[in-house]
Amino acid sequence: MRQLPSAKHLDTPTLNDHVPALLDELVRAFHLLSDQTIPEALLEGSPPVHDIQRQQDGFDIVEVVAKYNILRGCIHDLAEHNGLSLQGKAFHILNRVLDEAIGLAVQTFAAQQALEVQRRREEYLAFVAHDLRGPLSAISLAAQVLQPPFSG
Repeated sequence: MRQLPSAKHLDTPTLNDHVPALLDELVRAFHLLSDQTIPEALLEGSPPVHDIQRQQDGFDIVEVVAKYNILRGCIHDLAEHNGLSLQGKAFHILNRVLDEAIGLAVQTFAAQQALEVQRRREEYLAFVAHDLRGPLSAISLAAQVLQPPFSG
């Protein structure tokens, strides 16, 4: 993962902070032999705290997806090295769990981006409102001064 630009400054414990939880999720999935689809798994997915942390660490969504795919490759290599076959149901479960993690990462990044756009919009509108308040007050005051008195 050190090949990813945003990972170069992170220490090993930080890079590996989510691996135990992800491996626990894989173990549970293999134990249950779940036929759950990715959308079904995403509905009950784990909190996206890790992916928010990666965004704060400076990762972009492409790097987060690359990170999960690097992990996928490592698991395949480890299985092959130990004479295990990741085909059929095992292949499906592994890919479903990792794709679920990628899906959660994409959802997290999209939500964070939407919040950032909303924050910027509100900041811009506050700026515009502030800048217009002075001239509009002057125009309003001038209009009141120029308005003929009401005779009833």
